[in-house]
Amino acid sequence: MQLPFVCRVLPDTPIVPIVMGSQTLHTIEALAADLVRALAGRRALLVASSDLSHYFDVERAAGLDAHVVDYIDRFDTTGLLDKMQRYPEAECGRFVACGGGPMVCVIRAAQALGATRSSVLKRGDSGDVSGDKTQVVGYLAAVIGR
Repeated sequence: MQLPFVCRVLPDTPIVPIVMGSQTLHTIEALAADLVRALAGRRALLVASSDLSHYFDVERAAGLDAHVVDYIDRFDTTGLLDKMQRYPEAECGRFVACGGGPMVCVIRAAQALGATRSSVLKRGDSGDVSGDKTQVVGYLAAVIGR
């Protein structure tokens, strides 16, 4: 989701896209460690892109998404990962975030590289654009830094 934006505002920036299929703790930790090794001493922007809950009415989605917002605001990857693991892997994306693993991975790598805080900038849902609040997909934007 962020790739076109980055390409537009930073057209000469090299991009290394990574897709995470398996979102197990082992995969998340291994990728975070590899990112830290590859980026140590370099200037880099890490981006994780994910939807939040999928196809609930707006009230239910807001309640589910509030948990993710809280974990991100508290810089709590352990809590977010625990929340994700409460659901079977095939259902996690519907209730928490389909890209929750990449979110945890990027935050953990950023922490290891010196980030000390995160802040949610905005939360919304697909109904904000479509007007249909009966089955929405949740979204949020956050920044991680020092």
